[in-house]
Amino acid sequence: ALEGGCPLKILESHRVTIKNSDELGIFNKKYDMLLAYHPNIPYRTDEDRLQRFENGIVAELSVKNSSLSEETKSIWTWMCMFPEEVDTKSLYANIAGDILKNVKDAGSAKMLACVMMNKEDGEDMPLYQAASPTMSKVLSPYLRIVDIYELNEDGIQEADSTMTIKAYDSHYKEEVDCSNVVITFYSSR
Repeated sequence: ALEGGCPLKILESHRVTIKNSDELGIFNKKYDMLLAYHPNIPYRTDEDRLQRFENGIVAELSVKNSSLSEETKSIWTWMCMFPEEVDTKSLYANIAGDILKNVKDAGSAKMLACVMMNKEDGEDMPLYQAASPTMSKVLSPYLRIVDIYELNEDGIQEADSTMTIKAYDSHYKEEVDCSNVVITFYSSR
């Protein structure tokens, strides 16, 4: 075990010695990078840090033709995958919702909802399929086809020249028979 505790605790103990705002900015970047790869620690609910994460993700995706850095992807995935039984106040779901609303490009918001992650068996899976129910509700508007239809899980069927998708019409408040939609795409006519 480390004498002073975990690396983030050791680093945090030096925060009080920093007087210059530029040095504090550099310190925060280093600190946040460490936290991105080891987030399950007591500092994970620090409001200033979470605000930096939110601002950083929005800024990173506000650049034209941008993609997520590994650090940002790690932070985003961690927030979206955080167990809701531990996050009883929906802190991370609220932050994720704010991030998605503040990203200027709709394509970037959809990209965030569809970030690919590795499962334990080595297969890739889209984030929205692994997220908690609360987080899935936050992500679902960004998965809509034509901004109306939300995909039904296991609702994609492919054939030689067609692809059929089962979806829900988001205009309906509750999932009822009239909200079910089938969309068929044809490769050639």
